[in-house]
Amino acid sequence: MIQAVLSWGHTYAHVVNVRAMMLGVIGRPGAPARPTDLDPTHYLWLVEGIIRDLNEKNGPELDKLYDRADARRAREASRARGTAGVDRVAEIEQFLRIVA
Repeated sequence: MIQAVLSWGHTYAHVVNVRAMMLGVIGRPGAPARPTDLDPTHYLWLVEGIIRDLNEKNGPELDKLYDRADARRAREASRARGTAGVDRVAEIEQFLRIVA
């Protein structure tokens, strides 16, 4: 899930840069020059916030994905079914459908 969010941020770096500038996260005296200069956790929060803000449906959909992606439960279920790789690809594809 985190990898998919960060991948979206990389693909749409122009959107992330503009939003970060508008929010005052970058570009002001003493602030980082680029979003990628942020602490990695803060960068993740910024990108997720932008995704949620782009469409009011994104927030609830991301929350559902996070709930289903509880790391321990997801790994155990995937191992039991022998579908770990397939489940991971499906999770990423579902995220990409949300933000497309």
